[in-house]
Amino acid sequence: MDMVGLKYFLSAARLLNFTRAAEECCITQTAMSLHIAKMEKELGFQLFHRNHRTVSLTPGGSAFQKEAETILSLYNEGVQRSAAVASGYEGVLRIGFTNYIECSFLPELINSFRERYPHIEIILNKNPQPETLADLKSGRNDITVVFPYDTMDNDDLNSISIGSYDICAVLHRSHPLAGRKKISLNELSDDTFILYGSSKAPKLFRQVQKDWQSCSFSPRSIMETDSADGILFLVEAGFGNSLLPSYIRQIRNDQIRVIDLEDSHFSVEITIAYSRNNTNPSLELFLSALEEFPR
Repeated sequence: MDMVGLKYFLSAARLLNFTRAAEECCITQTAMSLHIAKMEKELGFQLFHRNHRTVSLTPGGSAFQKEAETILSLYNEGVQRSAAVASGYEGVLRIGFTNYIECSFLPELINSFRERYPHIEIILNKNPQPETLADLKSGRNDITVVFPYDTMDNDDLNSISIGSYDICAVLHRSHPLAGRKKISLNELSDDTFILYGSSKAPKLFRQVQKDWQSCSFSPRSIMETDSADGILFLVEAGFGNSLLPSYIRQIRNDQIRVIDLEDSHFSVEITIAYSRNNTNPSLELFLSALEEFPR
């Protein structure tokens, strides 16, 4: 049994039609049938139920389909990784981000990428949002982690969604509502809210204002800062409260409480953005690794 045979089997298992599977694999139907029969002989059990009208997987065939997908995936990954190492491929990939908590997936992804392409140098650039986007547009960064609001009006940028997160209230532990499991947004209307600054992330700031208007919410006052790290610092110092995506729960901090909102359905996406005009081959390899990365 070889990888080509596995590909033929998986095509037949997916299409449940030997004629269409043969066409997809660019072989004759007779050759497809012979490959499947040879595989069944090697395995010692039938893979398909066949009659004049239909083809269906046997229980053993269904189980083997899952195993064959895993085997073929590992084989292709191994070939790709080995080819990269054998060719000694070298390159540089520059990644921009604003806050560690907004890209908690990134270290694992980078580690996986470096194992596959050990000769590609990774350069990390941590800057406020405007600088990070400027570096992306100028080519100083190949990719950056951003909110989609910052790229949707720019035709030169592509973005890939990493995930969508519900918005939660972030309170100091001494807040009267800090012990609740859920709270209403309007219960916080007398508080000061700490947000990304309108000058640092104007599109995100406008989106927050729009979300507030949709549920008739207006805080007593607003304090602006330039990062999620800054927001957490100010909440911990007792300057006010904030609204942040649910991934903030990963931060272990005894001074703050992250509480679900019961009367709003705000959410935010985190995306990876890159320039359509970027010709760096390392970027193409990274995007392929991102597509395969579980999230």
